[in-house]
Amino acid sequence: MKRFKLVLRMIALGLALGLAVTGCGSKQSADQSQDKQGESGSVTVNLRLGHDQTTDTPYQVAAEDFANAVAEKTNGKVKIEIYPGATLGDELSMLDSLRLGDLDFSIAAAPNAASHIPELGFFGVGYLFKDYDHFRKAMTDQTIIDRVANLAAEKNLGFKFLGFLTTGARSLYSIKPIRTPDDMKGVKMRVMASPVEAKVWGTLGSLPVSIPFGEVYSALQTGVAAAAENTPLVYVANKHQEVAPYLDLTEHQYMVSTLWVSDKTWEKLPEDVRKAVVAAAKEMTDTQIQQTQKDEAKLLEEAGSKGVKVIRDVDKQAFIDKVLSLQDEIAKEMKLDDILARIRELGQ
Repeated sequence: MKRFKLVLRMIALGLALGLAVTGCGSKQSADQSQDKQGESGSVTVNLRLGHDQTTDTPYQVAAEDFANAVAEKTNGKVKIEIYPGATLGDELSMLDSLRLGDLDFSIAAAPNAASHIPELGFFGVGYLFKDYDHFRKAMTDQTIIDRVANLAAEKNLGFKFLGFLTTGARSLYSIKPIRTPDDMKGVKMRVMASPVEAKVWGTLGSLPVSIPFGEVYSALQTGVAAAAENTPLVYVANKHQEVAPYLDLTEHQYMVSTLWVSDKTWEKLPEDVRKAVVAAAKEMTDTQIQQTQKDEAKLLEEAGSKGVKVIRDVDKQAFIDKVLSLQDEIAKEMKLDDILARIRELGQ
């Protein structure tokens, strides 16, 4: 009997050890997993990137370009899985996930990231860039990239700036056509969560209302807002023309969005992978902006077939005249005179 009990105890101990080993073997951090490949012992690092746009928008193009470039530059050792459509939360939630180490990479519009780095709100001031060529030069300029990276690093946020991307040239869209600043008076205007955005649209006479992107459709549908602004690609991809059919081509802002990496992820990456990630981000910026320009031009040609009424006779100069002085004013307030000067220099 004693021998039988001893055998039972040994079996139970064996099962317990087996379960413990299995549990340890299956445990992975929320932001990273590693899978051995073949007999060589090489390891693939799997990372996650989140964004809040649909799969047919420039965010997805940027995410795929970045993921592909990282995979290529690391010879397949680093794979990035993309989670679009706010699967992992809205932009602010994903930035918090980066800080906690629950997510590796995320994309955020500069006005939203301005909740953590107020200086990023400067890019929402309006008419900073003359055209796509000027915009691309600025977004790939190392002086500007380093300045933004340092601003973020100084705040010790738990995530690191990698680079810029875009969703295109933002214009107004509305339930009634808008051609001049006078048409903006008293209009309930959806803006992003940025004081600069509110100031710009308040200067133009509208009534700014901060509304999360995912709620814009219903806000326009129910009258909470009568106008919003975004790029044509995002506007159509999210079917906002169904509730606000007029696309008023103010082209007031080339949308600055940002790519971030969690500090906790960054600390785990070896130096050669870090260099590959930085190089991939800059490469993505250049190619993604050029592709967005092409996609936007094509969409505007086909807009009528998608139920969009394009208002091309917008008095753009009248809008410029209203907000131009804000560039110097806000740059001075935020101590970004050097950034404004560099942007203007690149546009000459």
